[in-house]
Amino acid sequence: MTKIFEPTVAFLEANRWDFVKDVEDNIIHTGYQGRHDNWQCYARAREEQNQLVFYSIAPTRAPIERREAVALFLMHVNYGLILGNFELDLSDGEVRFKTSLDIGNHNLTNSLIKPVIFTNVSMMDKYWPAIKSIIDGTSLEEVVALLDEW
Repeated sequence: MTKIFEPTVAFLEANRWDFVKDVEDNIIHTGYQGRHDNWQCYARAREEQNQLVFYSIAPTRAPIERREAVALFLMHVNYGLILGNFELDLSDGEVRFKTSLDIGNHNLTNSLIKPVIFTNVSMMDKYWPAIKSIIDGTSLEEVVALLDEW
C-alpha cells in the first residue's frame, strides 16, 4: 500500500471528484470548475520523499510578450502567500499554482489532504481573473490596483 497515492485517491473519491489515475507515475489527473473558469489539476504522490504535491494549471498560457508582466505579477502575489505559490514556466508560458505537503513518517489523512487541494483551487480561482487580465494586455499597475475587486 502506498502512503500518498492511495489516500489521495480515497480523498478525491470521497469528495466525488472525477479523476484519472496514472499508477505507474503516481499522478492523479483531475479538473476543477471555479467561479471564473475551469482548469486541469494533478496530484503527484512522491512516495519515496513522503510528499504530496498538487497543481492547478491555468487554462491559458502567457504569450512570450506578456511573460515578464505575468512573472512580476506572480512575484507580487507570492510575496504574501502562506500556503502555496504561483509558478511560471518561462519557456512555454504555463502558469500554475502549487501546494505541497511533506508528511514525514506520519500517515496521510483527509484533514492533511484537504487544505493541500482546496487551498490550491481556491487560490487559482481567486487570482485567475487578474492573471488573465495581464495575459490579455492590461498593465501590471492597473491589475494590482484592482486586485482587491477580484
